[in-house]
Amino acid sequence: MVVLEKIKPLTEKQKLFINALANDKIHLVGAFGPSGTGKSFIASIFSIDMLLIEKYEKFIVFKPIVDVKTGKEYTIAELGEIYNKVALDYLYDITSSVIPRNELNKLINEDRLIIADPHFLRGRTFDNSIILLDDAQLVSFETLTEVLMRIGQNSKLIIAGDPVLQRVDSGEKDGATLARELLIGEEKSVVVDFGLKDVVRFGARRGIKLALELRMRRRALSEIEQKILETSY
Repeated sequence: MVVLEKIKPLTEKQKLFINALANDKIHLVGAFGPSGTGKSFIASIFSIDMLLIEKYEKFIVFKPIVDVKTGKEYTIAELGEIYNKVALDYLYDITSSVIPRNELNKLINEDRLIIADPHFLRGRTFDNSIILLDDAQLVSFETLTEVLMRIGQNSKLIIAGDPVLQRVDSGEKDGATLARELLIGEEKSVVVDFGLKDVVRFGARRGIKLALELRMRRRALSEIEQKILETSY
């Protein structure tokens, strides 16, 4: 490890997540739970580490760009360079504490760190790659299917998402819920479920409570949402 050595797991679930990522016998890793638990941070840091030690040739990042009001998924064809900028800014933000921006830019310029739009994957296969689908709760069934079909040889797929608090209310199962159900029954896969007690980012726990209270003003909370609200402090 190069970068990952700079950080230590802050919770038991983070430790389980790292161990699953490091296990060569595990090809599919799911991390599900609320914001602030370190899912995206650990997945990104680990993946970049794998590039630096040349265990994988490429790190492919799928980051859905979604209108939170309408639930519409935007494509790179619609947004152009704005699509890449939004996705890269997210990656810069979550890794800035341990990886200088110029090092990330070097990997991007070498075509080893790739921001990919899952809407345009037909005919592509990612071999010798570590792949991250983040914010899976925002993707459709069709998008999730397309990502799963592009995993090639000697590759590992990480799916991270929040199936409860950050999903778009559409009445249908979101991508994170579908992915979790799929991975639980799959061979050579591990699912790590993060809970409120695993929230480590400053202010995230209060943000969760406020988000649920706002949601409660619009509709009755589900049973699981009510339990989260009751334990958010």
